[in-house]
Amino acid sequence: VSLLGDATPVVDAVSTMLDGVFGHVRAVCDDLRACFDRCGDDAVTRRDLASLQPRLHAALGHSGGLLRGTGVVLAPARLMDARLWIDWWVIDREGIVHPTYFEFDERSLDYYDYTRAEWYLSPESGTLLSLVGPYVDFNGIDDYIVTATSPMLVDGQFVGVAGADLAVDEIERRLNAANRSFGVELVVTNASNRIVASMSARHVAGALLPAEANAQRFTVSGVPWAVVVLNQRSPG
Repeated sequence: VSLLGDATPVVDAVSTMLDGVFGHVRAVCDDLRACFDRCGDDAVTRRDLASLQPRLHAALGHSGGLLRGTGVVLAPARLMDARLWIDWWVIDREGIVHPTYFEFDERSLDYYDYTRAEWYLSPESGTLLSLVGPYVDFNGIDDYIVTATSPMLVDGQFVGVAGADLAVDEIERRLNAANRSFGVELVVTNASNRIVASMSARHVAGALLPAEANAQRFTVSGVPWAVVVLNQRSPG
């Protein structure tokens, strides 16, 4: 049995899923760039970000449960009326889209300094397709998610990140559907060898994947994820 042949539907499903997510993220980056072009580099306000909301709302409503949140996160002092700002929208289990709120008053116990978050630092340092997680997002939707982000550039200057939160349970549902015809035991791992999604009764998302004999790893193009096929018989 060809291991790659067995893993190909899942590798393809992961690639297709992420292509769609990052396609949306790039479109949000383009919308924000247009906003800066209209308003001028030093004159964008929180109200101006409303021009991005139709795309954000549509993405949440048409993702089939994959996206739990999406929006933009501005670099410090890029808005005229706020030093820090997140314009982020989430969809609840009833399908209702609503904004999330964060505390940016440094005197508050709930102050949120997102500039230290990995999903912000990675695009700021030049990573075009950043994937962070899985983790529980206590600051927003209280769900098990992966955050996808890309840098937003205006005239070559970093102005923040655009991103989306992916629901881990929906990632697993989609990949299980892709794997159904083959029934291969496999997991998807990130760069730290932590399990992003599992199609194995022995492993759960979020755990580190222990070394296994005969496991084979297939990288997902463009991102630090891999599909790992477990417990395959040696050829012959």
